[in-house]
Amino acid sequence: MFKLAYIDRTIGQSGRFTGELRLVSERLTAGDLIRRRIEQTEAEGPGRPLNGAVLTVEKVATALENGQLLMLLDGRQILSVSEVVVLRDDSKLTFIWLTPLAGG
Repeated sequence: MFKLAYIDRTIGQSGRFTGELRLVSERLTAGDLIRRRIEQTEAEGPGRPLNGAVLTVEKVATALENGQLLMLLDGRQILSVSEVVVLRDDSKLTFIWLTPLAGG
């Protein structure tokens, strides 16, 4: 089994959540990573929030496509859920949730 360290952050809020995803392959799509992240969150506790809200794969994928979520793998931005990534033993995945500006 392959393990991938991750960080969840929300711009404008203090704190962050870190953890580790357990994966069966080192080559998968960004959508697969999102799906696995949500499945693991749900397994850790039903209704446990991700980014302060209970999210679905579809909502997270839409946030990524609309620029409300930055997804970085080893410092490189992933732009699409269909993007194929290859993980290394020391890879780090970061989810950065962007918050809309007030009044704009």
